[in-house]
Amino acid sequence: MQYIKILGAGPAGLSAAINLANEGYIVDVFEKNKDIGSRVQKNLQGLENWSDNQDIIKEFRKMKIKPNFDFEPFKNLKITNNDENWDFYCKRPAFYLVKRGTEEKSLDQGLKEQALDKGVNIHFEETAPIEDVDIVATVLIQETNSQLQED
Repeated sequence: MQYIKILGAGPAGLSAAINLANEGYIVDVFEKNKDIGSRVQKNLQGLENWSDNQDIIKEFRKMKIKPNFDFEPFKNLKITNNDENWDFYCKRPAFYLVKRGTEEKSLDQGLKEQALDKGVNIHFEETAPIEDVDIVATVLIQETNSQLQED
């Protein structure tokens, strides 16, 4: 069996982990926080759906990601620039509103549940050196000495 190490347990890292586990890989995911979604606690996110012919929820299914999280479709939109208002109606959802964070039925917790069901090993409050991982699915912040001196 082949082992894969992923740095970051956000949507990108967990989606990769789920798909790799589906293909028979042993997957370890390193997450620096205590739980998945703790960085985006109780936020909402719109999954954009109007610029592609394929519905994003159907795309998740094609990527072998089950929509086991709450998603609310929005077809009616009002856009304003404070001088003018525009009302739009879309035949299919323009976007889906999803919860983010550590609460039940959030995108983050849904992906965590699927990853764990597939046997993915999630190492909370752990990180790994970038040279030791196969996939980097997180934002890396590196400060050089010159950047520190500028502050």
